[in-house]
Amino acid sequence: MKSRRQRLRKAFTLIELLAVIGIIIVLVGIVMAGAGYANRAADRAKARSQLEMIQTALDRYNTTYTRYPPSKITYKIFTNMLSFVPDLTNHFGWQTNQVTKGLEFLDPWNQPIWYQKYKDDSCILRSFGPDGVSNTVDDIVTMRGE
Repeated sequence: MKSRRQRLRKAFTLIELLAVIGIIIVLVGIVMAGAGYANRAADRAKARSQLEMIQTALDRYNTTYTRYPPSKITYKIFTNMLSFVPDLTNHFGWQTNQVTKGLEFLDPWNQPIWYQKYKDDSCILRSFGPDGVSNTVDDIVTMRGE
């Protein structure tokens, strides 16, 4: 025959419930931190991809005209670059009628991508990353030429 204590113990105690809830909270925190890291890594990969796409167009422009375009990329230069890399507008989600006299390439954090031409044979592209500040560890840079 079962004792009275064995018959009454059919539910969880408060301490057992709190322990399970605590474990679940810790696990959810770990998963959320991992998801945030994955989002940051995806944004950095997208920025690298954008810079490489622009750099490819600039390199092809340089091959054709034996110089890189001036530091301020205008609509005319952009349409010339489009003939080298037609997917450039699709990659940035631009429509032809949205592109006006001055162009801004935007990175995944909606910051302008910085482009600078040095002489005729070198250029640099830079995304300042999520903080938007120059010369920090999160900057993404591509450089061509000397």
